[in-house]
Amino acid sequence: MKRRRREPSEQDIPEIPPIPDDLRLPIETLVRLAHMFRGVFMQAAEGKPLEEIWQEQGEYLLLGDRVLQAWFESLHLELDP
Repeated sequence: MKRRRREPSEQDIPEIPPIPDDLRLPIETLVRLAHMFRGVFMQAAEGKPLEEIWQEQGEYLLLGDRVLQAWFESLHLELDP
């Protein structure tokens, strides 16, 4: 009986390898940013008014946007319009 090898899915959670010290802060920054955006998204999905979210989180959202922009530029990625 032949077994099919399962191809990885985008929904698979990969094993996280040890993180070298020189990459720890940049990776930690991205993880914190993702956590913050997730929280804002969940609040919006639960019906919290966007204006209220912006008043509470606007400064962090703008900072997060700058962090993402810096990573896009560093990795030479194209931004979708």
